[in-house]
Amino acid sequence: MFSTQDGLAGIDLDDALDEQGDVKAWARGIVERFGDTYMEISPSGQGLKIWVRGSLPANLPGVQVGDGAIELYDHVRYFAVTGRAFRGAPLQIEDHADDLLLLYNRLTAGRKGWPLQPPLGGQIPHGRQHNTLVSLCGTLRARGVCEEAVEACLQIVNEKQCEKPGPREHISRIVRSSRKWGTR
Repeated sequence: MFSTQDGLAGIDLDDALDEQGDVKAWARGIVERFGDTYMEISPSGQGLKIWVRGSLPANLPGVQVGDGAIELYDHVRYFAVTGRAFRGAPLQIEDHADDLLLLYNRLTAGRKGWPLQPPLGGQIPHGRQHNTLVSLCGTLRARGVCEEAVEACLQIVNEKQCEKPGPREHISRIVRSSRKWGTR
């Protein structure tokens, strides 16, 4: 259960995954923005649960977005845990206080503008790098590139192009988890 003292918050994306387990269009920007923190598949298998460090002005139950819904909680709320990390998500919980408040404000103000897009630039922004590396990994695997070359490529992209490079073991974990993806 979340508590105001623990500094943790949860983002629940209901019905965010399609039948193949891919992120639906309405949720992609959110998944990219929070891609560097722990994220798992919900108990239903249709949604995602994202853990972040941050706080909210108030809990926000189900706001309809696309054909799904978003819930935000940071106190007096249980958050189911499945342990089914989404596509090799990192195991650490990152500080996303500013991003969490931005999401809260957009949802409570009823503004349009989905999906939330990370800033563009020459480097892969922090918060988007995990999903970018996962996508690159999937593309290379689908094209039959051997595992050693996939990992070498991802390690170079991580070191040279990521705004805030992640640990080398995180890249290895992405590559290992991609073994079970197969080719679609």
